[in-house]
Amino acid sequence: MLSAVARRGVLARAQAWRPPSSLRHQRWASTTASPNLNSVTEKDLAHFSSFIAPSSILSTLSPSKTPADELTAFNDDWMGRYKGKSTTVLKPRTTEEVSKIVKYCNEKRIGIVPQGGNTGLVGGSVPVRDELILNLSNLNKIRSFDPVSGKVASSIPLTAHLVS
Repeated sequence: MLSAVARRGVLARAQAWRPPSSLRHQRWASTTASPNLNSVTEKDLAHFSSFIAPSSILSTLSPSKTPADELTAFNDDWMGRYKGKSTTVLKPRTTEEVSKIVKYCNEKRIGIVPQGGNTGLVGGSVPVRDELILNLSNLNKIRSFDPVSGKVASSIPLTAHLVS
């Protein structure tokens, strides 16, 4: 068992340690998306538009032709550290739509980057290449909220559709 003085010394060393600058941006230096993944095409957009509202599809590809600067908020993290290159953002309204998107992308080998609030500090919600961005901001129907635990229950459990 460590004495109080020894514990303080260990704690001080642990708090003072920072990774070398070469490791701080390691996510982007060492992460390469699988070369076996496909990019989103106009044909894929046509499929998504068969079950998603046009207002929930943002893409620089035809026929949508959203200006590239409108995708910046989805491609870049909120601190401006990481920048993605995705051409397409889908904003499904139901878990059934999420399930259809995930199933289709799995079949077509299209990479997916899920996004919630984009408040992370490590760039995990930023695409590495041109993966499809699956923005979950339209899944906003809340069934209940527990202020003590901070737990939120949505109107439809996400797993109900993803398992089937």
